[in-house]
Amino acid sequence: MRTYSGKCLCSGVRFTATGPPVIVAQCHCEECRRLSGTGHSVGAMLRTDAVVLSGKTSEFVYLNRAGIAGGHFV
Repeated sequence: MRTYSGKCLCSGVRFTATGPPVIVAQCHCEECRRLSGTGHSVGAMLRTDAVVLSGKTSEFVYLNRAGIAGGHFV
């Protein structure tokens, strides 16, 4: 079984995921374009029981221009 690992830019949070992603998708919405600084963003969705996190994590929530709450894990 394949294992993926990564970290945030400051290395304060690390992850390890085992097994294939459930889905890998691209998003072209305005929020994802702004967050990525490109014309789209790419995300992989993984089973929660396949992911191990380490480090201090937090979440921020915001309202997009349409008034819909969005959240990002950081």
